[in-house]
Amino acid sequence: FPFFGYSPAGREAAQRLCSEVFGGLEASHQLDLTTVLDDQYISSGGQLALLATGTYRAIVDARVSLNRTQNLGIQTAKPYDMAGAVLVAIEAGCVVTAPDGSALDFPIDTTTEVEFAGYRNASTAEPFTEALRQKLS
Repeated sequence: FPFFGYSPAGREAAQRLCSEVFGGLEASHQLDLTTVLDDQYISSGGQLALLATGTYRAIVDARVSLNRTQNLGIQTAKPYDMAGAVLVAIEAGCVVTAPDGSALDFPIDTTTEVEFAGYRNASTAEPFTEALRQKLS
């Protein structure tokens, strides 16, 4: 269940968001947090590939939101980092959306900042999306 926090500047904010989301899920869905492990594999496409193969159950890249709400100025994913991998993950049955659950839609360019949340399946996406939406708003 990685929350992307690749750089030192973004790691604390990403982990705080992760703790808040999982704290809510632990209480409302009897989630066993001993099964929740974080991984900072430094590639949006690689993270999506691991989601598609079932290695991960969920991934969250909320760096755009964290930059906006906490004025971090950390580097974000760009469309070329992940566009192909998003398609592969969706074709493998994963749910990939914006972190707030809205449709993921971005131009294919080199400048647009992209954030996303990916879930292995719809049953994982449903409670997770709501918990994430609450913490990001």
